[in-house]
Order: sequence, then structure tokens, then C-alpha cells
Amino acid sequence: MAQPALPTLKKLGHDDYGVAIICPLEVEVSAVRYMLNEEHARLPNKEGDSNRYICGRMSGHNVVIGFLPEGSQGVGAAATVATDMKRTFPQATLRLLVGIGGGVPSVQNDVRLGDVVVSMPSGVHGGVVQYDLGKETPTGFERKGFLEPPPTSWRTCVVDMKSAHRTKPNQISTFLEDMIKKYPGLDEYRRPTTEKDVLFLPTNKHISGETTCQKCDHSQVVERSPRARDTPKIFYGLIASGSRVEKNAEKRDQIAQDAGGALCFEMEAAGLMNDFRCIVIRGISDYADSHKNDDWLAYGAAMAAGCAKELLTYMDPVISSNSTGRNVHWTITRVTNPYFTGRADIVEEITEVVQNALQDDTGVDQCRIVVTGMGGQGKSEICLHVADRVRSSYWGVFWVDVDKVALAESGFRAIGSRLNLPGPSIDDVRQSLANVKHPWLLILDNADDKDVGYQQYFPTGCTGVIVLTSRNSKCHQSATRKSITLDGLLPHNASNLFLQAARIPRSQHEACKQDAELVATSLLKGHPLALIQAGAYVSQGHCRIAAYSSVFHRQRKRLLTFRPEQAHSRYGDVYATFEASADVLQSSSHKEAASDALQLLPVLAMLASTPLPLSLFEVAWEGAQHISREATAEDNNVGYLVTWHVSQLLPLLEADGEAWDPFRLVEAVRLLEAYSLVVVNDAGDSMSVSMHALTHAWAKDRQEPKLQRQSWLRTGCVIAVTTVEWLSARQSFWLERQTQLRPHLQALVSVGTSVMFDNEVQLMIVRILLRCGWILDLVRSDTELFTLMQQLFIWLNLDGVTATEKWLPLYDLYGQNLIDFYGQNLSDNRRSQAAVTLLEQVVTIRKQTLAEVHPDRLASQHALAVAYQDNGQVEKAITLLEQIVKIRKQKFAEDHPDQLASQHALAVAYRNNGQVEKAMTLLEQIVKIREQTLAEDHPDRLASQHSLARAYQANQQVEKAMTLQEQVVRIREQTLREDHPDRLGSEHNLATMFWDLGQPSVAIQIMQKVVRIQQRVLSEQHPDRKASEEWLRDMEDETRMCIDGRQDDSDWESYSSDDT
Repeated sequence: MAQPALPTLKKLGHDDYGVAIICPLEVEVSAVRYMLNEEHARLPNKEGDSNRYICGRMSGHNVVIGFLPEGSQGVGAAATVATDMKRTFPQATLRLLVGIGGGVPSVQNDVRLGDVVVSMPSGVHGGVVQYDLGKETPTGFERKGFLEPPPTSWRTCVVDMKSAHRTKPNQISTFLEDMIKKYPGLDEYRRPTTEKDVLFLPTNKHISGETTCQKCDHSQVVERSPRARDTPKIFYGLIASGSRVEKNAEKRDQIAQDAGGALCFEMEAAGLMNDFRCIVIRGISDYADSHKNDDWLAYGAAMAAGCAKELLTYMDPVISSNSTGRNVHWTITRVTNPYFTGRADIVEEITEVVQNALQDDTGVDQCRIVVTGMGGQGKSEICLHVADRVRSSYWGVFWVDVDKVALAESGFRAIGSRLNLPGPSIDDVRQSLANVKHPWLLILDNADDKDVGYQQYFPTGCTGVIVLTSRNSKCHQSATRKSITLDGLLPHNASNLFLQAARIPRSQHEACKQDAELVATSLLKGHPLALIQAGAYVSQGHCRIAAYSSVFHRQRKRLLTFRPEQAHSRYGDVYATFEASADVLQSSSHKEAASDALQLLPVLAMLASTPLPLSLFEVAWEGAQHISREATAEDNNVGYLVTWHVSQLLPLLEADGEAWDPFRLVEAVRLLEAYSLVVVNDAGDSMSVSMHALTHAWAKDRQEPKLQRQSWLRTGCVIAVTTVEWLSARQSFWLERQTQLRPHLQALVSVGTSVMFDNEVQLMIVRILLRCGWILDLVRSDTELFTLMQQLFIWLNLDGVTATEKWLPLYDLYGQNLIDFYGQNLSDNRRSQAAVTLLEQVVTIRKQTLAEVHPDRLASQHALAVAYQDNGQVEKAITLLEQIVKIRKQKFAEDHPDQLASQHALAVAYRNNGQVEKAMTLLEQIVKIREQTLAEDHPDRLASQHSLARAYQANQQVEKAMTLQEQVVRIREQTLREDHPDRLGSEHNLATMFWDLGQPSVAIQIMQKVVRIQQRVLSEQHPDRKASEEWLRDMEDETRMCIDGRQDDSDWESYSSDDT
């Protein structure tokens, strides 16, 4: 680069520079350099910084220009320059990336050579889109990640500049003229002639080997009307950033469209936006097509430099931190954790707010920032890094641990000592800081106690900056500038932290990537302290990374209480961080709420960590009310719940009053939320509560075996009493919320026999598990139900073959489960026959002990009829179902759920017996009633519509069938998991309907999906899987035969004319 002719150069300090500009190419660096109003003397770099910088003044700002080494380009090189630049010039917080780019002309945006594009948010993107970050999928390229938008200060300046340009032209061309006038040797930066701005059609490729476009087809160009002036236009929007130079116009347009309407292409911005948040300014030097040349290179660079210079005129200068009295007081004694990683964006975000506070002289309010999150998420580490970043800008940086009053007093005394206050109290220090004219930063760490008003530690007035960390989410109310809630680390950062803590050499990271991601994301959910513990466990030779997952499942408590020396946490291990919250909760002044919260916690631990609808507790309360009112004398009947079950419930579910009052439950949940032990989600009228996987593990593991059994009993009773009056309303509650509730029920019944079974209250436990079984059967958790029944029979020493009167409800449920269970070791006939044999015994005993109209007897007969159908004994099924329908018709109204259920089963039996007309007539009647009485997505309504569609199909009314079946499939896809038998059954039938209507490719596509899922969840011998596989084979074979045997294309076209 040519040196400017400056006789003497002013020399400032590193902290005097408030603007950082990065330019990738020399032609761009020179354009910015020679637009400086003055150039300053060079400064020495910080240790380890190999960059070279040009310093000067531009538009009232002290500016430092960083650039890439010769031959280096792309996101990695730019990121390296930016990292070192931030260390050497820590006060240069106004950042720009300035240079050339490839324009994307379109009808909407008439981008031309020499125009300028400024990165601004648009749609879901922040201003820069990394278009080549992602992965190839069967449906195409899936882009990943999100790049931060320019800081608010830049976006505000852009609004100001755009507004000014409505009434006056931009100054870019004037700045260029001034530069060339001052440095005549820079003539190459002049604007080329308009004739050299040729936009070829995307399909018009450059002739290979030619250095110019003279021989290119000039008949294939885009005709554009000439502009009135040669001054550049400024466009604001998205910039596409990637790792390669784009030279294909068709790809350019497609990528730009996929990226949300990008205006230009470049190669460096993606490496900067998250850790070096800046505004990107690109002068258009080509059209990112095969005709790319250097004719407009220098001019494009000059236009970008001129735009940057003009934009700086709208930005207030950063106050120099080199003024008297900065970096005088520092009371932080903690050192940063060498393993701290993955929070750079948050550190940057807070640092920006803290630095901007230096320029805020409005005097409106004090700058306060609040950071919350569960223990071990890195709140304190973030503050340490922020303090280190801004240290040279502030007169005083003070740290006070406010976990306990004594610690707070000690911390404020240390500040008073630094300020030479005699025998200072907390109020003395607060008052002193309130009157200081210098900028100060006060960090209040561990403000976790819900009962403490931490405002008592805030200095009064509007000066200074306070950063407060807490587990209590309600502390966000104290924030005036920024409020941040920490979650787990992103997968990439989590894996890196784990590998780093495990001391795995970076060269081996790729080989360990898959195992590390399993540990970091699936097991530990990105929890920083847990990741450091896990890494230390590996580094000390206790296990290999590949084995950590299996060790974790066997020895979870040991691993999560392992205390590595390098953790640098005040708690030592993950479980200790959560236990600290429980200790604070234990001593809370909210006695009833705290007691309720501590009793609710182990109940939640017995369920899944996923969101749990709090409406479950309301339904449990209603069930408890019913039991208390209708206490039965049939205490020995295993099918009944009794007052003992009510007595085991949480105290907050005590059956007082005539209406459910959620006050105590909500207070308990909110208290747990305040200490970051649960997460509460308010969605309209529905509230749910979930737990982080590690908090959930701790809540379970902290209980001794005896306490775990008590917690399981209490939780089991909560679930069981929701089934009292097991009629439509109660079943609807579980059916409508089965996606959310199913994991909790599965967690409850899979805790292990040592927790579930206690011979002291055997009958009571069987009653709980029977009710759990009813729900599992209802939501079609067939495998879990089969396992539960096997465990029950072993525990009760029952053979599962010969029914006994005492345990009759168990055999009844087991018989129904045998029909549905998809076992790998049970052939079709054996499964069906076993169910028939068992249910015939149940019905025989019911007939001997119950009246003909008793609901339990009718329910058992209904189950036997279904078993007959499954076993191919359709005539027997019809006879029995007609009898049940007749009895229920005399007892129930036509819209009673039990009556409709038996009629539905009868209609299905008619269809299976070839009596399609009778089936259709009965099903149309059922569907009509259910459509009038049930919601669109009610499972019973969908089941009858599904059966009616099949009856229509059997009657050759395929189009009518498909209309109804498509509606069923659409709703079930929204409400049921993908492997739910009902959803798979409706999708299977829809595929056959498409086939019947001559749409083979759609039919095959749907059936392939069904088979793929069934092969994952069903045994090879399961009849549903075998039927789908056979259908798919026949479809594919017939399609192949049609293709191979067609005479000409018209044959195939006629065959697939309706295909979509």
C-alpha cells in the first residue's frame, strides 16, 4: 500500500478508538484509509495479536482499520482478525465490515454496479445469511443457524440517514471526489463508464477462456432504463455470506430467493456477526455471475468506504475511556474459568449495553441488567468476562456476593475500604457511589432468595450500572435495560465444552464428535457445569467418552455429584447447585407455599420432565371429592378406589369447598419456578410445568428408597383418582391430552418393581396400577401395558391364564391388552386365542356374580366380542354385540358413549362379515350423533368416521370414502404421535383408497411411510405390519409391471393420469 504524505502523525492510546472497520482486500483498505480526515501514528499490538492496523479520524470518530493478510479470504480469516482486534482496541465497540460484493439485481431491487448494500434485518434474518451453513437432506439443502443483526445503535443511525436522504442526495460521490482531489494517484477509483455496466440474462454464460465479455452474446442482456444521475443508490436488506465466490447467475438468484431476498453476495460477514456484531457495507463490483471482472472493483470499494464515512456522521462518538480516573478501583478476586465457552453472544450483548451506558446522559433511570437461570448455567462467569471487557472503561468495577446478608456486608465493606470510607456500612457505600461523578459498575451475584428485596443494595439515583444474577426469575422486574434468561448451551458449544474439559486434543474432536454430542445434548442438555463435571470424569480416566452414556444411566447420581477441581463453582457439583435452591426454599418465609412446593417436587420427579398440564391436579381433586362423597363398602373389590387413596394425596389437593381452587397449587409452582427448579408455560387458559432433565434427575435421586416409594404412592394416587367415574368426561381428559400426559404415565409405571411394589399395602397398589393400566389401554400404550401386567402377575403370583374372581378386573384388562399387544414371540392365532380363552373366563364369572345390565359385565362381554373378531369368530362377535346393544338401548339414551361404542363395534363386525349395507347404516347413525355431540378431534368421533370411510370403500364408494378418510388423517396427524396405531391405520387405509382411485405414486408414498414406522415399532409377525408390507409389495410390483409392459408413453399416462 502507498503511504500517505503526512509530515507528522498524531498518536493516541488504544482506548481512544471507538470505531473498528475491517476490510478484507487491499483495494478496500486503501479506499477507507484515504477517506480518513486524518491519519494517526501506529500503536503497538497486544501480545499475541499479529494483525496490522491503520488508525485515524473519520467523521468525528477515532477509527482503527483492520485488514486480512494477503491471500486470505473468507469467514475464518475475518473472524481471526476481529478476535485480536477486540483485544487490542477494547473500546472500539462501533464496528463495520466494509468492502465489495456481488449484486443480485431483480425486478424488486434494481441493483447496479457501483450501488451500495447495507446489512439490515429482513423477515426472520438479522441482516446477514450464511447460505452454505447446513446439511443436505432428501428434500434439499437445510440451512441452519442464525446470525445476529447489527447492534441497535447502527440500526438507529440507518433510520436517521435514510430519513435525511429523502430530501437530499447521499454524499458518497462527493467523498470520492474529495479523496481523488487530495490523492491524485488514486485515479483508478473513478467511476467506469455506464457502458461497462452490462447485465446478462442468467442463462447467458461467459465464453470460457475469454478475459472480456466482448465475444459474449449481447443479444441476451437485460434491458434497463438509464438512471438520471450517476450517483450510487443505497439498498438496505439481506446480504448472503458464504465460503466461495459465486459466479453462477442461476444459482445466485435461487440462493438469494431461498435466503429471503438477499441483495448481494460476499465471503466474510458470516464469520463476524455473532462475536463481532457489526454493520456490513458492500459496494457492488459485479453481478455474482460468470461475467465477473475487476472493472468496477476499485469504484465499488470506494462507494462502500464513502457510505461508511457518511453513516458515521449520524453516529455519536464513543466517549474515550482514556480520560482521567478510569480503571481505578477493582474488587473482583475471582478468576475466570479456563473452560468457559459458548456464551460469547451473551457476553457481547451485555458488554454492549454496559458500554453504551457510558454515553447515556439522559438521567432518566439507572442502567440495570438482570441475568437469571438455574444453578450452574454460567451466570457468574458471564459477569466476570463482562467485567474484564469493560474494566478499562470504568472508574470502578465492584463485585458483591449477596447470597447471604453476611456476604453482602463483607462485599460492601471491601468497596468502602477501596473508597477510603471509615467503617462503612452498606448504606454508606451506596450513598458514596450515588454521588461519584465517575462511571462505576456494581455486580450483585447470587441474588437468589425470593424473600429478600435486593433493591436495598442498589445505590440511589440514575448513575452507574448494576448487573444482578439470580435463579429467581422474578428478579427480571428490576431490569431497566436488559433482561436475560440462560438456557442450555447450543449443541456445538456444549460438545466443545465437554471435549475441552475432557482434555481431548482438538485434532481428535471430529472423531469424538458423535459420542460427545450424545453426552452434551441428549444426556446433559447443554448444562455448563454438568459438562465440565462429565469432562473431568473422563479426563481422570474413569471412563471413555464412548462409554459415558451407559455409565451415566447406571451411575447417574455418582456422576452428577463428582466434583472436579477445575469446576470453579461455589457449589462444587451439579446436584449441590440444585440442593442450594431447596435449602433456600426450606427456610422461606412463605411457609405454606414452601411446604407445598417441597412436597410437589418429588411428585413431579416421579413423572416425566416434559410439560405436565396442571389441569391434571384439578381432575384429581374432582376425583377425590367423588370418593369422599361416595365412599363404597366394596373395600375388597380391586376395581374400586377408597378413601385411603385420597388420604395419600398432596395436602394442596385436600377436598375442601365445593369448587376447585388452584391457588395453593399455583403458588407452589410459582415458588419452584422462582428458584429455577421448574419451568412454567402459560398458554392461554392452560398452564403446564416442566423440568430440566438434570433438575428432574436430582429431584428423584435426592430421595432415599423409602421416600421414593412414598413419593411414588402419592403420585400414583394422583393419577389413579383422575379415573374415578371412568366415563366419557374422564376418558376425554386423557385422550385429548394424551400427547402431553402419556410420557408422565409411562414414567410412573417404569420406575422399577422395588419402588412400585410394597406388600404392606398390596391391594391399594394394585388398585392404583389397575387404573394406570386403564389409561395405558385408552391411549394405546400397548407395550407398556403388557410389561406392567406381566410385572403385576409375577408380584401377585398369578399365572395370567386362569382368571380368579378376586383379581377379575386385572384379567379383564389383560385379555383386552393381548388383543392389542404387539409381541415378537406371540403368533397371531396364539395371541387371539389366548385373549378369547381368558375373556371367556372373565365373562363366565361376571355372569355368575353380576346382573345382566351391570356395566362391568357388559364391558367384559364387549371386550370378548372384540376378541372374537380378532380371532376370526365374527358370527360369535355379532351375536354377542347385538345382545349388548339391545340391553344398553333399554338402559341408555341413544347418544350415551357406551351405547355408541357397542354399536360401533357391531358395525365393524357387520362389515367384516360382508354385511356392508347394515354396517353403513349403523355407522352413519353413529357418526351423525358424534358429530353433533363431540369435538372435531375427539378420538371416538374420528374412530367412527374412520370406520364409515372403510365401509364406503367396501361398498365401492371410494371417492366418498376418501373425502372422509382424508379428514380423519389430517386431524390424527395433528393430535396423535406418528406411531399411534389409530393414526397408522387411517394412513394405511388412505393409501389403499388412493390406489383404488388410480393414483399409484401417492398411494405408494403414503404406504412406504406407514411401513417404515411399523417396521420400527411392530414385530415382524404383527398382522398390521404384515398387511401394510404386503400391500406395498403388490403396489410396487403392479406399478413396475405396468411400466415394463407399457406399449408407449400414453399407456402410462392414462394409467397415472390422476396421480398427484
